[in-house]
Amino acid sequence: MGFFDFFKKNSKKVSFDANVSLSPEGVGVNEPDHGELSSPTVFYTECAMAFHEYAQAQGYAHRGVVFIPELIALGQKAVLAYLQDPFLTFEYSSDHDTYYYIINSFALQTGIAYGAAWHQSYTDLENGLADQIIQDGPWEYVEPLFRDDLAMIKEQFEQFGRGLYEVWKKQHAPYWVLNDPRQYTLNATLASFQLGVSMILEKLGY
Repeated sequence: MGFFDFFKKNSKKVSFDANVSLSPEGVGVNEPDHGELSSPTVFYTECAMAFHEYAQAQGYAHRGVVFIPELIALGQKAVLAYLQDPFLTFEYSSDHDTYYYIINSFALQTGIAYGAAWHQSYTDLENGLADQIIQDGPWEYVEPLFRDDLAMIKEQFEQFGRGLYEVWKKQHAPYWVLNDPRQYTLNATLASFQLGVSMILEKLGY
């Protein structure tokens, strides 16, 4: 299945069910380091730095983290929605590597879409656009942005997303040993959202 086949999301309203299990079984990682673990807050910073370093090596996000406080709150809501979305869970959770890859890709795309919308009109995001992007899935909103503003063809975007997910897995690897790693999963994926914001706002300006 191709990268873009994943992004035709069922447009049912998202459910915020806090009881949904986020199980790590089957996620492929290589030689995880089980040394001292960071706090969730420090871990988020570590992921954001690692993801931005990866993007910079690919020619993006050279301004580093473009921090927009109001977008972080919206990003948390979006990432949690994707992690707890019943359609995504039903379709992909039996293959956990694919499941987290798709969700991380959704987070990156949503960061790009939200960043562009913030640049145009933050009021639109507050007045329903943010929720609409979650409900529809971000692909239709982000496709023209990666093509026209980030100057990526589809194959480049696919390669970028897969490379980012490999860094995501490497960062997250030591934390699967925890009884409940969900805060780390959320924060790692939120860092991918932040990368999307940084990438698009570098191109559009503030």
